[in-house]
Amino acid sequence: MLRLWEAEIEEKPLSFQHDQPGTLCHLDHGGIKVVCGEGLLRVTRLQRAGGKILSVQEFLRGNAMKVGEKWGKA
Repeated sequence: MLRLWEAEIEEKPLSFQHDQPGTLCHLDHGGIKVVCGEGLLRVTRLQRAGGKILSVQEFLRGNAMKVGEKWGKA
């Protein structure tokens, strides 16, 4: 389980209009972008269950994620 501590809403580019909500569409040190129904959510601080709150840079160093992966209900 992940807890999101800091995120921003962004407009969804046309290139992601057909992606399902919860799909990771971009990963870099500026954030993890997740497709939502009406836009994108750029996550910048998050926490794994029982872990420390981390910046996205710290999180991506220790957690393998890839574009196309889905976040959602466990």
